[in-house]
Amino acid sequence: MQMLNSHCGIDRDSRGVVRLTICNAGPLNIFGSAVINSVREGLQMLAGESGIRVLILAGQSEKSLIGGADIKEMATFDQAAAEKFISGFGDVCEAVRAFPAPVIARMPGWCLGGGLEVAAACDFRVAGHDAKFGMPEVRVGIPSVIHAALLPRLIGSGRARWLVMTAENIDAATALAWAWSMWLRRKAASMPRWRKRSIRC
Repeated sequence: MQMLNSHCGIDRDSRGVVRLTICNAGPLNIFGSAVINSVREGLQMLAGESGIRVLILAGQSEKSLIGGADIKEMATFDQAAAEKFISGFGDVCEAVRAFPAPVIARMPGWCLGGGLEVAAACDFRVAGHDAKFGMPEVRVGIPSVIHAALLPRLIGSGRARWLVMTAENIDAATALAWAWSMWLRRKAASMPRWRKRSIRC
């Protein structure tokens, strides 16, 4: 794996498939300010490469794609710092949406809060059999203000409201039934099949 910066590693294959792995962000890939800035920069760097046919966004561990924002860091914020943090997280989502090739979210384990919103910005979402999704920030009084607005178009208004307002989680089977994820990845060995499908022209 080649490191673009301290929190972004990339792997490439001969077909133009690039995997961007979020690194050094803890076992659940928690997004603090440094990780947010690095991932945004990594996406922007890769967006300038014309040979990429598919980008896979993944976490370093099998426990999570993105486990949400760093609540401990957020507890230290004043209003200006909070606004900067939220804007930065939103910039990551926009960098995903603007990426010139299809982006696939690889989602094992937990995908929570802002992580779910980053996944919503991707073109395709592949869930691990053990995946769980939710917006738990409402439990601690933090509204989902980054890119939760993308959810109604993906899973419907009622389901989006339920996720955002109740802070309850859904499992991989429910996510597939809701069309949140397009495929259910039952084991690591099945990954190359959907990767191959994603670049078939």
